[in-house]
Amino acid sequence: MQPGPAHLAAMIRLMRDRNVGIVIREPHEPERDAAFLAAKTGAAIVVLAASVGATPRATDYIALFDADVDALATAARVSGPSGR
Repeated sequence: MQPGPAHLAAMIRLMRDRNVGIVIREPHEPERDAAFLAAKTGAAIVVLAASVGATPRATDYIALFDADVDALATAARVSGPSGR
């Protein structure tokens, strides 16, 4: 289910209030809403695999977690200690 305008507006307020610097999405989800949130808040977008094969690096169960942790760590370094 795609978020509506009111939900996106609430997410933007929440992200700003809590200094959230990362937007997470799955590879099969549309990029549009995550990109909108990131553009409005300055957050980085991270694509995380929810299952083996969901991303090129998620070739097995351990690789899935390695890829997801690497993606989150990279986004955290980019967004910095303040969240952005």
